[in-house]
Amino acid sequence: MAVKAETVPSSLGAGNAKQALPSASAEDVARARETFSRLDLGAQERQEVFDGLIRLGFAQEESKEPDFLTQFKTIKAVSDFQKAIDARVTGFLNKTQIKILRLVAGAPLPLTEKTAESAGAEPAKKAFENLDLSFGEQQEAYRGLFELGFATEKTANPDFQNNTETQGAVSRYQASKGAMDTGFLTRSQVLELREQAGLPFAWEKSTRRTYALQNYEVLSMNSWMKSKFSEKELNSIYRALFNKGFLTDDRISTDFGSLRTRSAVRQYQRSISEPPTGILTEKQALTLLAAPGEPTPWEVTQSELESGVDSRAQRELMARRNWRQLGVSEDDRKRIFRALFHQGHARSPEMVLDDTKLWYVVRGFQRDNGFAVTGFLTREQVDLLLEADAPKLPSELQEDVFAKYGREPVVGYFKQLGAQEFSGKYSLKVVVSRMQQKLSLPVTGFVTDELIEASKSISIKMNYGEMTPLFKSQQSREQARHKDWRRWKTEEGEYCEIGSTAVHVEGFSGSGKVAAISFYRRSDWHKSTINMELRLENWDKETLAKVKIGKSEFFLAWDGTVNVLVSRHGMKLKSERRVYGELIKTMLRANGFEITYKSVFGNNVVASFSALGLTRQLRAIQKNC
Repeated sequence: MAVKAETVPSSLGAGNAKQALPSASAEDVARARETFSRLDLGAQERQEVFDGLIRLGFAQEESKEPDFLTQFKTIKAVSDFQKAIDARVTGFLNKTQIKILRLVAGAPLPLTEKTAESAGAEPAKKAFENLDLSFGEQQEAYRGLFELGFATEKTANPDFQNNTETQGAVSRYQASKGAMDTGFLTRSQVLELREQAGLPFAWEKSTRRTYALQNYEVLSMNSWMKSKFSEKELNSIYRALFNKGFLTDDRISTDFGSLRTRSAVRQYQRSISEPPTGILTEKQALTLLAAPGEPTPWEVTQSELESGVDSRAQRELMARRNWRQLGVSEDDRKRIFRALFHQGHARSPEMVLDDTKLWYVVRGFQRDNGFAVTGFLTREQVDLLLEADAPKLPSELQEDVFAKYGREPVVGYFKQLGAQEFSGKYSLKVVVSRMQQKLSLPVTGFVTDELIEASKSISIKMNYGEMTPLFKSQQSREQARHKDWRRWKTEEGEYCEIGSTAVHVEGFSGSGKVAAISFYRRSDWHKSTINMELRLENWDKETLAKVKIGKSEFFLAWDGTVNVLVSRHGMKLKSERRVYGELIKTMLRANGFEITYKSVFGNNVVASFSALGLTRQLRAIQKNC
């Protein structure tokens, strides 16, 4: 049975059936009235909702105390508002409609994801605290950040509220989703990251602890260190870590339970191929104590001040003041750090602009070039470094790649490629390093255009036939398969859906997932109303996708929310409804069709679909949903 062209909705995509919903029955109205009454809105809230109706033109400023349960004019205003937003017309508001009207009225809404996100970091932090996530939920969310490549360090004890590196990872993740990068996760973002979370880290499986046990471990470690070594020896152990480059703060600390010190210990342990526990063993402590190296600059300064010789401290104070007076711009600071990195003075390939972190790097540069060692650059030294005009850092080149192709497509591609080539789940940096080694490229651990082009020579395995329904969150259950098409129905029976994946894909899409197409309808829609949604892997949505069925061609564009039919030049159609009907009819008469689109990586991708089984499954969802 072909779909009638005049009954097909004009918009494509999830939730975009344009016809009006069926009129509400007496039972629906009674249920809506009871639900509204249970909300028990206060006088102030009722007035704010009514003000929203007034601002939108559905009510007039007559009622000082609006009655949403019995007052005819108010119920009619609500009905007109519901009709305008294509909602079921009951005359009684639901929670979502109340929020909309209060927002229109300018009322202060509760601190939800949206309001917190738009308000900035502090409200977002408070909203995150209110989520009251368990330790296990935080671990899963962090592993999601790690799996997507936004976090680079494995940890079983993520700190989302105070750790700047974790907040930076969250900000990068939020920016990649087009959300405000507050650095604090919303509930929906937590749920999404938990879905992306991989298996617990290998060492995490055997070291899952409660916060109380972890705190006990830290206290025990401090107690053990202080009972085994004197304060002078602890100073020497800290000095050894500083001189080996694992600590950047030269101010001596004997608190080996702090996050900063434990992070340095972990880096040291990795460098000697020991488990990165963050807790020094007695053997490791004695090894560091045997060769602590020269006193740190802070120790030297303290010694001079105590002995009355304060020339060094005065020089550093003057150098700091002169450096700040130079007013070096952020762009020039970046150029300076690039030069310091390429000359071998900076260990980290990540951009560093903070004076405290630059201090140690600058001292090395000054020492190697015969300058007075103060940790702060002079005008002469700034000019010298700027003249070097060093190339971008590996981390900057990777950010350029992310800006060009999108972070998620690039990270997703290398994660899939890594699992295929190296049989396991690894961080982005590990996968990239091993791919660079395999392809005989300079090993930096950061993605480059050169790496992407070289990696295209390795065919990624395509997961043909693997498809998930659009409404999986509503517990869709598969009903039947017929030839190349599958059918699902949600548990509550609201949606019926049929879908198929491409049977063949040509061209580089940067994903092992296969393009898919779905048709769906709601149980309360008109029988002939069928919506369509395409899932094209890494589609460059600034370009058109072409659907070719025999000699007929149809074109789709992305309007920011859904797929819409357009002319071959991307212009709006005079009758999108009629053209959509023609597309469905043509599909039903064909044995198959092709969809050609451009990927974000700049390649044309051709996905071939079979139409065998489409007619039967389409009839099924019209009849049974």
